Amino acid sequence: MGENIRVSDNLFVLPVDMEGRSVDDIAREAAERIVEICDRVGREREASKKNNGDV
Repeated sequence: MGENIRVSDNLFVLPVDMEGRSVDDIAREAAERIVEICDRVGREREASKKNNGDV
């Protein structure tokens, strides 16, 4: 998977290579990366709660 660029606390840019790929492949990669980001943000928020009570 490629690098995700965090723009702010709630905004990410997902660079996706679209050249020579089917729409299905592009959509599948984007969905997988979105799930990865949501999981990572969830873990970060849980860690933040445990460390200092802030969200």
